Amino acid sequence: MGSGRNSKTRTALRAVIFVLIAVLGIGLISPAFVVNNEWDMRHVHGFFLEPEDSLDVVLIGASQLYTGYSAPLAWRHVHWGDYGFPGYPLAVSNIPARLYGSLLTEAVNRQHPKLIVVDIDGFLTDEDPEKLEANLRKWLDNMPWSRNKIETIRTCVPAELQTSFYFNIAKYHANWYQPDTW
Repeated sequence: MGSGRNSKTRTALRAVIFVLIAVLGIGLISPAFVVNNEWDMRHVHGFFLEPEDSLDVVLIGASQLYTGYSAPLAWRHVHWGDYGFPGYPLAVSNIPARLYGSLLTEAVNRQHPKLIVVDIDGFLTDEDPEKLEANLRKWLDNMPWSRNKIETIRTCVPAELQTSFYFNIAKYHANWYQPDTW
């Protein structure tokens, strides 16, 4: 009798281990399938590629910042010995103001900037319920996993959408038939 029970326990343990490995594997590979907005993806990833504590100024807000502000021109003056500064616009197109706190948290945790400029556009424009999920994804799907990301999903994403933000492969699996666009 003992060996039968031991066999069932071993089988159950193997099943649990398999599920854990599958969930971990899906979590690790799902970022490869995320393609929501190529321009915002490159821009957000660029911020996270900046060396820590390398920026004096971080601009937070919508796309006006990355289309109207030139970090290389602002930095170039440092090289010339004038009054330039290293900066980066941490901006996402049509970002709702509800995400500004999350952007600010990332900016302060990674860069400790001397100055943070906040674009007020996200506070002035109404959130379009039809586009809310897409606008949330432009930031959340492109930021690395952290306590900040989990807290932002929990507090800023409507409850019925949260699962697909934790497991974004559920959202982007339809893109698999177009791997050349990645």
